Amino acid sequence: MSDAVLVIDDDKQVCQLLTELLERDGYAVSVAHLFESAREIIQRASFDAVIVDQIMPDGHGLEFAQSIRRNTDAAIIVLTGRLDPTDRILALELAADDYITKPFHNRELLARLRAVLRRTRGDRSADVSPDRPRQVHCFGRFEVDVDARQVRNSDGAPIRLTTQEFDVLAVLVSNPHAVLAREGIIESAGWRKSAG
Repeated sequence: MSDAVLVIDDDKQVCQLLTELLERDGYAVSVAHLFESAREIIQRASFDAVIVDQIMPDGHGLEFAQSIRRNTDAAIIVLTGRLDPTDRILALELAADDYITKPFHNRELLARLRAVLRRTRGDRSADVSPDRPRQVHCFGRFEVDVDARQVRNSDGAPIRLTTQEFDVLAVLVSNPHAVLAREGIIESAGWRKSAG
């Protein structure tokens, strides 16, 4: 079954480009040119990923991402022409799983989409070497599986976190006796590289 992706952008040429690119790569693509229609689509169907333009005629992409984050487990990628690093940091801290600037390279966008889907599903557990023990940390009623990128409560039920939330948690549980500054957490989580 194909992964379903919702593309939200008021630029019809961008939507056409993304639709052709994603469908060639095996994704099932839906398109919305306004947030109002995007909300209607999301109510009718579930999506594995949402690619949303930051600035739309009827609202801001980050506010929309925050609103749908409460009701969906879909990976969220913010797409924008803005180059200010502050915008990128804000998007990642608020709700986005990744942030891509226009113009984008087709192969990079596909690679980032695959990576985000792997992270949000915890598929990285398949990449763990059998020669290395799994990184599983227990504290209180919770268990954090760093390799599988999963958090479970005492009943074994998964707890949904955004990619960035899990990145921060993984750094903290992997350094239980260290005092970490914000810059140290950002560097350890690998955000510095992606932000450059």
